[in-house]
Amino acid sequence: MPDIFISYTHRDNVKQSWEKQGWVDLFEDALQERLDAIGGRTFSIFRDHKMRGSDELDDKLGDEIKQSRILVAIITPGYLNSSWCRKEVDLFCDAALKSHGLKIGTGSRMVKAIKIPVDRDLVKTARAELGPSLGEKFFRQNKDGSTSELDPQLGGADLVEFKEKINKFAWDLHLLLKDLDAAHAPDPATVLDEPPVYLAETSSDLGEEREKLRRELIQFKHAVLPDEYLFPTSDYADRVREYLGRSRMSIHLIGKNYGITPENAAQSVIDLQYDLAGKELERRADFVRLTWMQPDIEASDDRQRAFVERLHDDPQFRKTPLSDLMTRVQEMLQPQVSPPPPPSIDRGGPLSVYLIYDKADEAAAKPFEDFLYERGFEVTTPPRTVDEQETLREDHEDALRVSDSVLVFQGQADERWRRTKLFDLKRIFGKGRTSPFVAAAVLLADPSRPDKTDFRSRDVLVISGLGNSTPSVCEPFVDKLSSGAGTAG
Repeated sequence: MPDIFISYTHRDNVKQSWEKQGWVDLFEDALQERLDAIGGRTFSIFRDHKMRGSDELDDKLGDEIKQSRILVAIITPGYLNSSWCRKEVDLFCDAALKSHGLKIGTGSRMVKAIKIPVDRDLVKTARAELGPSLGEKFFRQNKDGSTSELDPQLGGADLVEFKEKINKFAWDLHLLLKDLDAAHAPDPATVLDEPPVYLAETSSDLGEEREKLRRELIQFKHAVLPDEYLFPTSDYADRVREYLGRSRMSIHLIGKNYGITPENAAQSVIDLQYDLAGKELERRADFVRLTWMQPDIEASDDRQRAFVERLHDDPQFRKTPLSDLMTRVQEMLQPQVSPPPPPSIDRGGPLSVYLIYDKADEAAAKPFEDFLYERGFEVTTPPRTVDEQETLREDHEDALRVSDSVLVFQGQADERWRRTKLFDLKRIFGKGRTSPFVAAAVLLADPSRPDKTDFRSRDVLVISGLGNSTPSVCEPFVDKLSSGAGTAG
């Protein structure tokens, strides 16, 4: 059973010379390499290498398409005009609708790799379900309004940007495949049955930040809109209103540039989305509009300066590091859990500490494990060997459910790892834990990095071991444990 079927028209894979590969050849090779690296296994990617006319799909090709878990469509004007490609899409959709459906989790099993931009309505002519599916743009928008496909064979900026796009695309497919793996036995506690989040389109200078936030939201099972590229046509405002009406929150990342202006509009897409979200805020008391800008960014022209000046009247406007915005968004999206009962002081044995660390920090965390054990606590640590990622996750959640306290040790591990572990402390109350932690802390160990020196929290005790990563820095955590003071984590 192929993991991925690539649907494309052969005219988009024309070779410029005999020694060069076609664009689709390069796309498949790069996707295979990156997806295998991310997933830690070899994924099966299938596509039809034959030149086809108007003949019917043969049985072998038809079976491969019907059995494929995800369809990747290489979108170009030629693709949408190809009756052969339409047959492939129809066959995949019909088979998917008869099995597990086209929607998996927060995503679609059809994914677009947009090589050449096309009108949104034309995409729907290929198959209506293809229109709103997730897509990645493999082209560059030029200042004169034209576009250029990213050609990795040119090297330089084209190669760098092509690799970045492939990496993002591979991550999206990896997450979709993981959702498919879990589709037969989904864990209701890990899927948030809530309206989507509207992540506003932004200017090109913040594309990386927007993508980082989008991926984090998807990682934590939040549906994100828009799930397609919104072309700046005359109906742009209507489409934004429709998406906002389905969302519970909008997030607006403001950069130095004012952005492009839709047809027949006076405002840029960034300005327009912000105002339309304001209208939604007036209409619905439960709607939230968050606006963010990096502290060191300056507007590049008078229009953007005037827009940013207007934002200062918005109580939800913040100029902070991106990590602060991500934390704030996750806290606002976190399901509300009824406060657990206060802990029992008489536990009939030593207090237990779950010492959480990444595998790269195992050696650095060992002295802290010994220190806590010598102070009379029962210490649980992550398993040293594990066969499957799912087993590791189950062991982690079991430890969070039963341990009296938690100490998150961050040394080599990155900021995302730390935030994931802290979110786990909150989520565990919806997965069987009934009492608050006696103590919960983060220990920031060497090496020093900005994400550590800038970190602060009202939820957990923050212990700095930067420059002094000796077990004695844990004394405030030990004092909290000894006093038996409860915290909800």
